[in-house]
Amino acid sequence: KLLNQRVMPFTVDNKSMKYVNIKIGNTVHRMPRSLKDGHFFGNITLHENQLLNITSKDGIVNFQAVDKDRVFQGVFHLVPPKGISIISDIDDTVKITNYLDKKEFYKNIFIREFKAVPGMVQYFLECKTQYENCCFHYVSASPYQLFEALDNFFRQTGFPPATFHLKKIRIKDKTLLQLLADPRDYKMRQIEPLLKTFPNRTFILIGDS
Repeated sequence: KLLNQRVMPFTVDNKSMKYVNIKIGNTVHRMPRSLKDGHFFGNITLHENQLLNITSKDGIVNFQAVDKDRVFQGVFHLVPPKGISIISDIDDTVKITNYLDKKEFYKNIFIREFKAVPGMVQYFLECKTQYENCCFHYVSASPYQLFEALDNFFRQTGFPPATFHLKKIRIKDKTLLQLLADPRDYKMRQIEPLLKTFPNRTFILIGDS
């Protein structure tokens, strides 16, 4: 059952040239058409009055992704211009993966329940309390198809809310080979935009050696 849950997202057929509407509060925003890989990108500008009654104390806002037949729940994070941002790796930093042992690595990814690295939940919660306007960002070379499993794991384990920056791959094309690529370049491409987007925040980077 667990294997089926982990593998299923890799079998999904991504659709290009599709519109998705984003509903925030009572307002619906139409996003650009999806690209060949099914992803789409766009900016939504909101007035602070639109967020008054729908923002949690952690700066989390719920939204809905809506198409003609279905509705999916999502969240976005309001990151203050000043404060502390912790950018963390996932595998063998906050979640036990055993990356260097490939047999154990695949078992930990696909057929075992995820387990937290001892002490990391408590450490991140302490950071959340200690630092003003502390926000978390997970940057990992894990494929985005594992997002739902990872998100559920972090919620259930008690890690503070965080944004996820995972690798985009597609079984049907050459992006699948990116799973075998050196994660350094990929992670740099994810981290640098965070630094540029929030130039007045202080960043702490956490990873395993």
